Amino acid sequence: MEEVKQGRPWKNDSRYPTYEKADTKRKSILSEKDNRFDVKIKRLSAGEGKHAFFVKTRMKKEFL
Repeated sequence: MEEVKQGRPWKNDSRYPTYEKADTKRKSILSEKDNRFDVKIKRLSAGEGKHAFFVKTRMKKEFL
């Protein structure tokens, strides 16, 4: 059996009700932090028809 290695952890930066608001925050983080961070948006289901979008960040490998 092959061993699966865990990647570096992500931190929750903020939570938004729409993807557009989360994307605006993601873009602002990328522009203000001199590209030192990886940034992604994660969609989580919060029930029937409701979604939450988390902006997650982690320090890039070359800056560790």
